[in-house]
Amino acid sequence: MVDHRREDGFTVVETIVALVLMSVFLTLLFQLFFSTQYQQAVVVRRAAAQEIARSNLGKITASTTIPLPACIATAGSANNTLVNQSAAGSIIATNAPDGTPTWETATLQAEPVTDTPMPKNTIQELRVFYPFGCGVNKPIQIVSNVKYGTEVITNASYIK
Repeated sequence: MVDHRREDGFTVVETIVALVLMSVFLTLLFQLFFSTQYQQAVVVRRAAAQEIARSNLGKITASTTIPLPACIATAGSANNTLVNQSAAGSIIATNAPDGTPTWETATLQAEPVTDTPMPKNTIQELRVFYPFGCGVNKPIQIVSNVKYGTEVITNASYIK
């Protein structure tokens, strides 16, 4: 006797294996997509913070009306890195964590973060250091920091 059953199609086991492989592939694909999106957001925020820090630094180095704190030639100086390697520097401009600007002069304003990918609680600050000690014609280091979350982006420049 001849068996006339047709053998077309897939078995249940083949179908289950194909579905498992397809779900693993789709899971990996979605993880890759979301990881890429997260990394892109990180890069965009860092670039925006870098631009803000650069802009703030440009404002202070271009201005001739910003009063800088005097250099103190003692070991406890907050900004003389020649005698105090761990000097924190003197803050000459900052904005409060709630976004309220506390910049020293009207000619120097914090960069707005409303039209950027930066969080609203981004802190911008400018610090002054005297890395070669106190004295006439010694360069002054100006450091611009932009803090958001756990990230800190820093730009620095020297002025006389």
